[in-house]
Amino acid sequence: NFGDVGLAKNGEDAYRLFKAEKHDIIITDWEMEPMNGLELIKTIRTDPESPNRFVPIIVVTGYAAPKRVMEARDAGMTEFVVKPFTAEHIIKRITHVINYPRDFVETKTYIGPNRRRHSDDDYFGPERRKR
Repeated sequence: NFGDVGLAKNGEDAYRLFKAEKHDIIITDWEMEPMNGLELIKTIRTDPESPNRFVPIIVVTGYAAPKRVMEARDAGMTEFVVKPFTAEHIIKRITHVINYPRDFVETKTYIGPNRRRHSDDDYFGPERRKR
């Protein structure tokens, strides 16, 4: 059951709406002007006025090249959906971010969900992540 759903024409409008209404999940297209989806993500993650820097953000795009996926990941997106998609695809992504929230990481150069999704059970060195 969805409550309030906000619609915006571009990233700037989306950020203003997010600040005013504090949505629980953001679904954004990559290609928008004047502020695109990646700029929106970076603003949500880094702006001191952001009402929730940890909000799950799903990026929608027509480009599935690994370089694009990594670029969105490095901007701080939570999930990625490629066009064309069905309602089922979106529902799966929304369900995933709700049922399997990822830890957030904040460094000097990145803020967003932990980009590591898998652990290597064969590695036992000093850099091993805690479970």
